[in-house]
Amino acid sequence: ESGFRGLNDYGLYGEGIIDETVYPIKTHWPYWNHAGMQFETKAALLVVRNPFDALWSHFNMYATLNHDTTVKFTGGDACQVKPIWEAFLKRQLPIWVRYYHYWLSSDLPTYIIRYEDLLENPQDIWVEVFKFMVHSGELPHDLETRIHQRIGKGIKQAYVP
Repeated sequence: ESGFRGLNDYGLYGEGIIDETVYPIKTHWPYWNHAGMQFETKAALLVVRNPFDALWSHFNMYATLNHDTTVKFTGGDACQVKPIWEAFLKRQLPIWVRYYHYWLSSDLPTYIIRYEDLLENPQDIWVEVFKFMVHSGELPHDLETRIHQRIGKGIKQAYVP
């Protein structure tokens, strides 16, 4: 148990399952390669995010041990946190570079999604993702309708530090 509030706590019950029972899987591999974990895949969805937001969010996750809380700084606290933030960046940036290099240089078919686009226009983005997943330029009308209905019910506001 890592101490982090996992995404399971937010209703994403497939978190951490990487076997043949799920398609697709969600992973941070090879960013986090727990115990040499390996998996096979035929394609990838790569979600990219503004690096300033992503790194600040990641820093907050480590500092608060959950996905939806921001560290609050008051007075001189910010000066005390500066060396911690700089050490965090120095450690994380090379990992992020390797992560994106791995996926962007892979021979796997890869669909890249900007996180900000997903928030701004989820219906169209998910339709395109499903088209990629089923290897088709068109989706059955009932599936596209279901995507629009489901997303039309509303989604939780994403955490932004």
